[in-house]
Amino acid sequence: MNTNQTKIEFGFGVELTKDQTRINPDAVPELLGFVRDLVLTHFDGCAFTRTEGAWRNPAGHTYVERGYTLMILTDAAESPRLFNAVNKIVAEIKFLFQQEAVAVTLTPVNFSIL
Repeated sequence: MNTNQTKIEFGFGVELTKDQTRINPDAVPELLGFVRDLVLTHFDGCAFTRTEGAWRNPAGHTYVERGYTLMILTDAAESPRLFNAVNKIVAEIKFLFQQEAVAVTLTPVNFSIL
């Protein structure tokens, strides 16, 4: 089994922009499609999971919104090439969904697609 494999996860909201204005829910599937197409230029596959998240703005107001976790499993170990692809995906998510931040985790894993 390859020991240089990585699980990459991106967490982001799809209900509110960074200015707390509503994102049109009818636009979300198309925007997710743009993200998926970008991911597939760098990786062999991905999966989206619907989530709900909460965050607090600097004034102390708490927001709860629908979101997604995007998961990628790759045979690539952490490297400048991998970080470049991750940064491109983060930039696209921020742009399309007008987000201030995207949560990103990179975890060394061992996986098999059976």
